[in-house]
Amino acid sequence: KTCALTKMKLNYDKNNSGNIYIMDITGKIIWSQKTASDKTVVDIANLSTGMYNVVLQTNSGQRFAKRRIQE
Repeated sequence: KTCALTKMKLNYDKNNSGNIYIMDITGKIIWSQKTASDKTVVDIANLSTGMYNVVLQTNSGQRFAKRRIQE
């Protein structure tokens, strides 16, 4: 089953450029993208129902994470 939500918008400080990762609960990276601005829109239409971690890893090594549940 895929989720009904098709897009996820991420806003962050443009000084925190780096990479965005979506990982499943086992830690497997299922999507990644280098940040290009202070906003990123992620197409999540193909994600299955479940729990995911969204992580911003900055170029300076800082890591910000948020847990997301897809229904």
